[in-house]
Amino acid sequence: MRLKSSLFLLILLAGCGGGGADSNALVVTYPSSGSYAWLTPIGGTSAALKMGISLIHPSDKTVQYAIEPTSSAIADVKVVKSGTVDVATKTVSNIKPDSLLYIVNGEVRRLLLTANGIAPASRVRKTGNINACKFTIDANDYTNPDQSKFIVSLKGADASCGTADDGQMEITLAANGGVAAGVPLQKVLGVLGDFGTLAPSGWVLGSGILWSGGPLAIMRVNSDPNITRVVDANYKAIVAEYNNQLTMWKITGNQLATETKLNLATTLGVNWQSIGYDANSFYVYQNSSNPLSVCTTASAWKILKIDIVAPTATLLASGSGCIGSASMGVSVLYASVLGATTTTNALVRVDKATGAKLAVQSGTLSDLFTVLTSSAGIHQMLLATNLNVAPVFAVKMVDEAGAVWYSLNSGFPMGLQDAATVNLNNSENRTRFFAATSYLSGVAYKDTNIELYDASTHAVTTLGSFAGFWSGALNANVVGSTENFVAGTATPISAGAMLESSAKTFSLDLTTANSMTATTVKR
Repeated sequence: MRLKSSLFLLILLAGCGGGGADSNALVVTYPSSGSYAWLTPIGGTSAALKMGISLIHPSDKTVQYAIEPTSSAIADVKVVKSGTVDVATKTVSNIKPDSLLYIVNGEVRRLLLTANGIAPASRVRKTGNINACKFTIDANDYTNPDQSKFIVSLKGADASCGTADDGQMEITLAANGGVAAGVPLQKVLGVLGDFGTLAPSGWVLGSGILWSGGPLAIMRVNSDPNITRVVDANYKAIVAEYNNQLTMWKITGNQLATETKLNLATTLGVNWQSIGYDANSFYVYQNSSNPLSVCTTASAWKILKIDIVAPTATLLASGSGCIGSASMGVSVLYASVLGATTTTNALVRVDKATGAKLAVQSGTLSDLFTVLTSSAGIHQMLLATNLNVAPVFAVKMVDEAGAVWYSLNSGFPMGLQDAATVNLNNSENRTRFFAATSYLSGVAYKDTNIELYDASTHAVTTLGSFAGFWSGALNANVVGSTENFVAGTATPISAGAMLESSAKTFSLDLTTANSMTATTVKR
């Protein structure tokens, strides 16, 4: 139940008689500064989860501010961020959460995350029902967050999300915490930045770039087919598919861009996927079989390196099977390869400079190995074995030579903490990883600890424990942020149902060991 300041005012007025006031009347004050941490309470069943939104403030960690109940079934969430942009170094520092955008019942809602002494639930602003499905493209303006824009997909005539007739709409923000829906757009595929300020400046369309405040810059000439999909992008360039090959559009001046069509023989085909980018190159992969469910040992994968300065595509590595997921480290790439042979799956490491590849882990077809990378060169590896019968999980922190810096038998990843400073020339900037200890199949997070590993300092911090919280299976999550104060929730599971009434919400101070604090008051 949400108890707003206006409700307490009514209680006070109702208790007044003859001009006198009840000296014992309850008065609630709300935080007046600082940022709220947000969390996602879970309800429903394992097969059909429903997500709500709540806030916790570091000034009183015992209070949970309920914004949306799980019955709202939040469809998607996006964080709007502020920060200090350094054009010379192409970095953004002091990144902080400004507000939260989320979709519920077909409308986009905005919630400011900076406290101002007012009940946070009273600050929610809405677009009204626009049949929104999910956020597809974001143009976050760090310098002026209220000038950020977002693209959402819309239900089409079939009244369903994720189908061929889905539409699009631009979502804009306002200085008073508002949010508004624009007019339906020609299909937007991506976004490019301003040549001088680096702020988002142009929507990428099939035929060209719609610059902010300017005309559509036509990029397709001589009857070239429109681009159909952006595979990867940074502030200055995109790699896109068109006519069964790849092309690059790159910013060269104020609202100016050039195109280089990448070599056909190397980039032939569709369904290219992003691995990441650094200051010099984009890295993408392609499987010969799509979807992954039809992958066999006769399938093949390949990874391309696409130079940004002088746009060219070269084959970096290839192999049999299909890549299930891939990530970019400092000097290497990691690919989780399914069906590497007739009997094995494997984790493959590829040198970004030479293309040399090495299978760093291999196992049966019921084993899976994946890596979450950092910008510090030490990464979180998940080893999930015997998945078809009795799954066993382990986590290792490994460097790019394969050395193990830390390991958790029966460990399981819980996500990454967002970086407060990012290099816009690098797609991976995070260095801190959450993991659960003593994670067991069947009971999940029951009796586990939450640990934080800092890849830049090698420090391990135990933040708290779920020991004794619930006698059976437990679902838990931590919502990463750029702030050191974060929040999460732990929800018991019984017969596939999330027992929301017995859930536990909590906060963590990432700079302090054993800082987990449970909320005891809900407003």
